[in-house]
Amino acid sequence: FPVTIHNDHIRFVHVVDADGQQRAGLDAPLGTLQAGQWVVENLVFNNLATSDSLAIYTGWYNYPTLERLPILTAVEGQASNWIQLAIIEQ
Repeated sequence: FPVTIHNDHIRFVHVVDADGQQRAGLDAPLGTLQAGQWVVENLVFNNLATSDSLAIYTGWYNYPTLERLPILTAVEGQASNWIQLAIIEQ
């Protein structure tokens, strides 16, 4: 992380279907993380059987304002302040 992350910063990972509906997700604080610190997570989302494609997005927001933290790299989703991690075609 380029800056220190605090408990009021919430990390989200959302699985969204082709219609833009959230099918699964996890929003949680990761505690205080120092600038330059790495975090590796293994998340499992069950019951996602669908004929649609699914997109996985991640990002951070401030609680309680719900304002998303800016994405500083030119990636898919940057304009919405989230990062598209993957598209799953089923």
